[in-house]
Amino acid sequence: MPAGSRIARGGSAEASLGPHLAIGGQFALTEAPLVLATMIQAFRIEQSDDTPVISRAVVTPQPDHPPPLRRRPQVGRKIKT
Repeated sequence: MPAGSRIARGGSAEASLGPHLAIGGQFALTEAPLVLATMIQAFRIEQSDDTPVISRAVVTPQPDHPPPLRRRPQVGRKIKT
């Protein structure tokens, strides 16, 4: 790892730096939107309580706490397998 380099919180040097990149890294980045799109087609995602989620000022917008969510099957929708 180059001197002065920093790893993002939750990151792993072994998986993200140098010639030994994680073999499935690009696959995961490609697959994630497909999985999310499939879930959105099959389920309604809604907040499970009325606690407001407030964005806090950081480099990227983040909620002030993890919002409690639940998923419910979409009425009349089935996932093709």
